[in-house]
Amino acid sequence: YQRRVRDRVDQLSEISFLLDNALLLATTPMIFWMQAGFSLLEAGSVRAKNTVNILLKNVMDVSVLTPIWYVVGYGLAYGNGNGFIGLDKFFGLENSDYALFMFEWAFCSTAITIVSGATAERIQFPTYLAFSVYMTIIVYAPVCHWLWTAEGFLAKNKAIDFAGSGVVHLVGGTAAIISTMALKPRIGRFGRTGKEITGHSITLTTLGVWVLWFGWFAFNCDLLLLFLEKNGNSQRMLSRQQ
Repeated sequence: YQRRVRDRVDQLSEISFLLDNALLLATTPMIFWMQAGFSLLEAGSVRAKNTVNILLKNVMDVSVLTPIWYVVGYGLAYGNGNGFIGLDKFFGLENSDYALFMFEWAFCSTAITIVSGATAERIQFPTYLAFSVYMTIIVYAPVCHWLWTAEGFLAKNKAIDFAGSGVVHLVGGTAAIISTMALKPRIGRFGRTGKEITGHSITLTTLGVWVLWFGWFAFNCDLLLLFLEKNGNSQRMLSRQQ
């Protein structure tokens, strides 16, 4: 009888694990679709002559981010290591990692895109791509490990970041502020009285807001990472993945 109970528990645990991963894979496209929202929002908020530049930045930061996240980023964020950084899972993933890899890849791209909007019309394209690499490896991945893994030192001190308020938004926002401070204001470029610079399309901006709004349903709700365990903790899921 006890053996049957153990078999049933194992079976239910496997079903729960599969449903959890199905949830991640189902919501990842919704989060990634937010890149379209950022593109529309930023394109409508800049002058018409800079539209191609801002759209290309949004496409290329994801294109550059993807192989880097696969080779080193995911390992630094979710590899087994210490309280500060992951030290394995480089250059490849285990079968149980792919769902979480895709889900967190979409989150990483969101954090980087925040900087794209803050530096619109102010930063050269090659510089922005170099920054995307730096942001992925040096900034985002370690912070992700601190908070969203069971061994992260902030997680061990009971810090909670459920919907990316710290890992995604605070990190992306702080990077955006530092970037604009480094760029400095263009004093005198537009004369003594200055010049009002406005976006060229309220239509694109509004459409971008609606696309982002749609993506938030997945972005916020599905960070629980669990489908069945009503009282579950995302740390248990992450520990299971590791």
